[in-house]
Amino acid sequence: MTLLKTEMKSYFPPNIYQYLVEAGQIADELEVPLYLIGGSIRDMILDRKFDLDIDLVGEEKIPQMAQKMSEKWGGKYSAFPEFGTAKMHLDQDLTIDLATARTEVYDSPGANPRVTFSHLKEDLIRRDFTINAMAISLTGDDFGVLVDPFQGLEDLQTKTMRALHEQKFIEDPVRSWRCLLYTSPSPRDGLLS
Repeated sequence: MTLLKTEMKSYFPPNIYQYLVEAGQIADELEVPLYLIGGSIRDMILDRKFDLDIDLVGEEKIPQMAQKMSEKWGGKYSAFPEFGTAKMHLDQDLTIDLATARTEVYDSPGANPRVTFSHLKEDLIRRDFTINAMAISLTGDDFGVLVDPFQGLEDLQTKTMRALHEQKFIEDPVRSWRCLLYTSPSPRDGLLS
């Protein structure tokens, strides 16, 4: 088990870290696991600059979470119950995207996916690269525990770029460009090569 609570506390600005703690508390009240996902985990591990973008995934009750977050924090939110998503706009241009864990099927390259609600592991497997298929628990005693079913942390440490499945590049061609961005050398942090 990899615990990243200390790294989270030192990486995220204090107000952002507090939002993550409180988001987990709200999820606990609703009895729903909630996870930090996406590029902020990769960027934290690589010690890149935080970009004021937070992505959270829960397995249900996302519109209710967004409402409770708005009541607690203020700001504006939009909920899209039919898609199981919500978007929060808070201070300092901070955006928190909330989504219900999902699977996606593309009928043709570049088409919008057909979405089915699912569990965290199924949500992570639909991602492009192992380094983007990690999550950090925000709830209960598991706060800060890394969920890494595809060894993304090891790939970051060994500077390995590994796709989860090649079909993603056909379904969503933009992912090929993302690979180039991830593997471009950076003088600041010696990114993947």
